[in-house]
Amino acid sequence: MRLTTLLAPLALLLVGCGWHAGYLAPPGAPDASTIGVELFGNDSPEPGLEADLAPFLSRALVDFVGLDLDDPRRADLVIRGTILDFRRRGGVRSEENELLEGSTRIEVVAELVRASDGEVLSTATTGLWADWAIGGPGLTGPGLGEDMARTRLFANLADRLVLDLFAGSSEESPEAEDSAPNVPAEPTPPQ
Repeated sequence: MRLTTLLAPLALLLVGCGWHAGYLAPPGAPDASTIGVELFGNDSPEPGLEADLAPFLSRALVDFVGLDLDDPRRADLVIRGTILDFRRRGGVRSEENELLEGSTRIEVVAELVRASDGEVLSTATTGLWADWAIGGPGLTGPGLGEDMARTRLFANLADRLVLDLFAGSSEESPEAEDSAPNVPAEPTPPQ
């Protein structure tokens, strides 16, 4: 009873701090101990997105996978991929025709590769929309709303890619076409 009383607060402290052991094992590579992330390609019209995505992928690997993060040139497994698309769409405008809100979409494809023989162990494709606004609480700078939306997008895309890759999924994610339930489909023209 006394041991339980001492260990319970320690367990709560560790969980409360966000500490947890990686719990996903790589499909088809049970002996792998390290993983690296190559800088993704970028086929989208927006430059620099690949560099923005990299730290989010590294964080997702640390959070979800029980492998040590290493340089992709030395790692047992490597994640590589390409940013396929980047889109913006406008939303509500003011009476002065200034854009007040909009949406941003990023679509990415990634693959988990065994470095020793180049075999692709799994692939994942996903794309997400994020809404953003200009002005209002916490959105005082120009473009700040879209910047915050990009940060959310990269974090969610990285998490989803890592989870899909380590689940062994080789199919395109079903949400790849439009996965944000709070974003309406393209408006239909009035009839």
